[in-house]
Amino acid sequence: MLRTIGGAILFCTSLALVGACGGKSASNNAEGATDTGGFEPVGIPAPRGGVAASTGGSSNVAGGSSSTAGASWAPASVGGSKTLGLPFDTSDGCRDFASAGCERCCLPGVDHTGAAVCNIWQLNSSSSVAGACPADCPPCAGCTASTEQSLLNAAANPRTDCNCPTVDTGVDPCIAPTECGCFCVNFMASLAACPQLGTTACGNGNHCGLELLVKPGPYHPGDTVSVYWLNLGSSMAYVANCGSFDILRWDSVSQVTVAPASPCLSPGVTMIVPPNMSASLTSVTLPSNAGGGFFVFHTTYYLGCGVGAPDAGSCAAGPIDIDVRVDVYAQ
Repeated sequence: MLRTIGGAILFCTSLALVGACGGKSASNNAEGATDTGGFEPVGIPAPRGGVAASTGGSSNVAGGSSSTAGASWAPASVGGSKTLGLPFDTSDGCRDFASAGCERCCLPGVDHTGAAVCNIWQLNSSSSVAGACPADCPPCAGCTASTEQSLLNAAANPRTDCNCPTVDTGVDPCIAPTECGCFCVNFMASLAACPQLGTTACGNGNHCGLELLVKPGPYHPGDTVSVYWLNLGSSMAYVANCGSFDILRWDSVSQVTVAPASPCLSPGVTMIVPPNMSASLTSVTLPSNAGGGFFVFHTTYYLGCGVGAPDAGSCAAGPIDIDVRVDVYAQ
C-alpha cells in the first residue's frame, strides 16, 4: 500500500503484499524496526492487490461514470478469500517460506520507467532483477501466513485507543512502535492483504475504515482497472467526487497528476459505501499516453456525515486520504 504525505509517495506493505492504507497517513518504516505488535516491518515490494468485490447488486452512485456493486460480503473462516465468492484469491501462492517449494517466491512488477522487473523474496533477503520472473519461481501470496496471524493477534488484543481511519501516523510512525501510528499503518496494510479477516479483526474493538483493493498487475496503458472499495468500519463512508480518482505517476523523485478526478455531475451527490464489510466497484481507465511506471489512484472520503453532501462541517471525520498503487508497463 501507499500513501501520499506532503507531496511524497510512501509505501506500506507486509512482506509480499501491497494494497491501500486506510488511515490518514502512513509510512515506509525501515526494515529491522523494533517490535510492531506482531506485524512484519514495512518494506517496498511490488504491489500485491487485495481481493475483488462480488458483482451484482444495485448502483448507489448518482452521477459520474463510476459503477457500484452493492453486495455485502459474508464473514469467512480463516483461509482463502475465495470463501467470499471472489474472482481471485490473495491466499494463492507461497504463504510461508517453510512450505515445500516455497524457499523463494516471485512477483512481476515494473521499475519507475515501466520496464519489467521480477521481485524475488527469500527467507533472509529480497531483490529485484530486470525482466520476467523465472518459470520455476512460484508466486508469492498476498495474504501470508504471518500476516494472517498478526490480524488474529490484533483481534485477540484490540487497540480500542487507536482510531485507525483518522490517526495521523506522520513520516515514520514505528519510531514509536507501541503508539497508534505504528499499529494502524501495519494493521490496515494487513487488512488489505487478508480482507477475508475483516470481520474478525475489526469486530472486536479495533477501529477500521475503507480499503482500496486492486487485482494484481502490472497493467498496460489504456487498460481498465477495477478498483474495489471495502468498508471494514461500522460507519457509512462518503467518497469524494463520486468515486473518481486523481491519477498520479511517481517518477522516483516526484509525483505528477496525469488525470484529475472528475467531479460529480450533480451538486449534493456522492458515492456511498455502506458499513460492515460492504463493497463497491469503480472502473478506472489508465491514460494511454502517460507512459509506464508507478501510478497512484488517490481520493478522499468522510465518515459520520449528516444528511446531504459530505463536507468538513457535517461529518465527524474527513477528508481522509486514501490511495492505491498500480504498476504499469511502459508498453
